[in-house]
Amino acid sequence: RQTDELRKRVHEQELQEEMEAKKKVKEDLIETLMQSNANVHRVIESHKTRIQGLEAKREQLRYN
Repeated sequence: RQTDELRKRVHEQELQEEMEAKKKVKEDLIETLMQSNANVHRVIESHKTRIQGLEAKREQLRYN
């Protein structure tokens, strides 16, 4: 009986550790995705600004 009780506790502890590990992985993935999203947004904004600058130069050259 004590052996069964000990096995049950060990099993519950293993399940708890597995759940905590999965939660950590999930949180890390979410954080990584959010950082990637921010990086993509910065790149897009940078290109957008560059394109606007080139368009302004083109307009300037057209009227000079």
